[in-house]
Amino acid sequence: MATPALTRPPQPQRSALARAWRFVNRDRVLALIVLAPSLLLVAIFIYGFIAWTSLVAFLEWNLPNTPVSIAGPYNGIDNWQWLFELPRWYKDIRNMVIFTVLFLAECMILGFLIAAFLDQQVKGEGFFRTIYIMPFAISAVVTGVVWQWMMHQTNGFNRLIDILGFNHILGLFGLGPFEWLWMSDQNIGMVAISFAASWQMVGYTMALYFAGIRGISQDLREAAQIDGAGTVALYLNIIIPLVRPVSLTAFIILFGLALRLFDLVAAIGGSGINFSTDTFAYHMVQLALQDLRFARGAVIAVIMVLLSAIVVVPYLWSIRREV
Repeated sequence: MATPALTRPPQPQRSALARAWRFVNRDRVLALIVLAPSLLLVAIFIYGFIAWTSLVAFLEWNLPNTPVSIAGPYNGIDNWQWLFELPRWYKDIRNMVIFTVLFLAECMILGFLIAAFLDQQVKGEGFFRTIYIMPFAISAVVTGVVWQWMMHQTNGFNRLIDILGFNHILGLFGLGPFEWLWMSDQNIGMVAISFAASWQMVGYTMALYFAGIRGISQDLREAAQIDGAGTVALYLNIIIPLVRPVSLTAFIILFGLALRLFDLVAAIGGSGINFSTDTFAYHMVQLALQDLRFARGAVIAVIMVLLSAIVVVPYLWSIRREV
């Protein structure tokens, strides 16, 4: 008698989603679920508003009672053309170039020199670090008010010069009193602003460099010293090349701060005589909030975002490639 062949019962077919789930990293899914709320907020309140501001820059929205929407009314590049035909805009560009170059140079050079000084195992290192970084904790408005008094024509530096007797000495030689017209001289207005901003941020830059310098292996230093490298050679050939990532990070942060300079300028004296201390951010706020020219203010905001992206995006891309 023949034995009947045994057949396996049909297996239920797995869905494509179930098959795909087997290859999904469940830890990664959990991480995405946890990060989803913050990613949503960033998408809405950062990239969403960047997109909306870019749209507004092409709208005819220059009065509070003008209804606007995604559907318009649009005016093409009229807002952009108006800005680039404005003489004040080119003064803003000049001021921002002067301020950014001076601000970056002062903060990075002084910050590194102070960090190198503290790295020499000086007595009271903690006290000096606290003193140097304390201005960073002070509000920019307070900093602006203090420096406004210091750079006043009859107070601050000029008053100190008079008290120390320099003007009396000049008078003995038939020379008039010496005065620094910081905010009255259109040629040095942004120089004065850069001094105030650097005073506040040098300590922060010093902290970045100090952490980077102290992170260098002590064995590497000792090996260089055994080979006969002095302090200057040690810093030039070993420490400075090794803290280049810190320098790049400091550059990115300081550039962003320079680009959105507003509160310090507003506290010290505004746009100055003949817009000698005007900045992108100050001009933008005046257009949008005082003149109610929202679309024209949005044009400056878009330009500021693009300038930031030119510096930040290559930096982020280089980090991504290294990882």
